[in-house]
Amino acid sequence: MGKKDPCGIRIELRISHGELSEIVDPTRPRISFFMQRFRNLGLIETNRDHFLMIKENKLTNYLVQIG
Repeated sequence: MGKKDPCGIRIELRISHGELSEIVDPTRPRISFFMQRFRNLGLIETNRDHFLMIKENKLTNYLVQIG
């Protein structure tokens, strides 16, 4: 689903918050809450082509900290 990129992992599929909530089970508003939280933490961003960029190293470090 994702492609390695110098900036992280690039997801080129357009997935709505509603579709994502069907996959991982929280409600759509919770998905929006977490997506914004992850943006604020610098774990994800949207690039100029509107692809979702996952900052793999930052995400890994975050998961280690909360784990």
